[in-house]
Amino acid sequence: MPVTEESVVIDKPVDEVFAFFADPENAPVYMTNVMDYELVSGEGGKEGSVSRATVKVAGRRIELTEELARVEPGRAQHRRSVKSPIRYETVYRFEPVETGTRVTFHQDTEDVGNFFGRFTQPVVEKLYARDVRNNLEHAKQLLEEGDTIEGGCEGSTGTYRTGAGPSRVRQWSTSVNTRSAAVDAPSTVRSRAPSCVAAVR
Repeated sequence: MPVTEESVVIDKPVDEVFAFFADPENAPVYMTNVMDYELVSGEGGKEGSVSRATVKVAGRRIELTEELARVEPGRAQHRRSVKSPIRYETVYRFEPVETGTRVTFHQDTEDVGNFFGRFTQPVVEKLYARDVRNNLEHAKQLLEEGDTIEGGCEGSTGTYRTGAGPSRVRQWSTSVNTRSAAVDAPSTVRSRAPSCVAAVR
């Protein structure tokens, strides 16, 4: 069974980082290979909640549904596939360190077989590990620096949450090469991200 594990240290406290990763509305913002992510049942960040997603791995679109199966507050979030052409179990672990929070992504996946056509399993694993690293680094940037956002596709706008309590809600406009400054707003304001890549500048 293939295993993917990557980690990053984010210069923010555990509670804030944990909340960011638990919120399903942040998933399509920091996960650059996720084209769409939607909560379909339950309460976001709570055990038993189910989300539907479209992701791209090794150039192929994959439609899937996953469950947040178990939550260890401040320590871990366990997800598992409910409906997916490739079954998987994912754990995000959160560990306080001197410089902030270490986030570790660990995923066990069934063998991909011929699902990706000409790409062999070792190639797919390498490409996917790169996506995971990019996602974690992107989350780090959003949480540590996210003052302005430039969108990766044209014609969409949106916001993402930077944490609980009074906070700044970041806003982007994805017209070609446009940017918008962060705006002050309560942390309760939410808006789904567009199905495109948003990159911190």
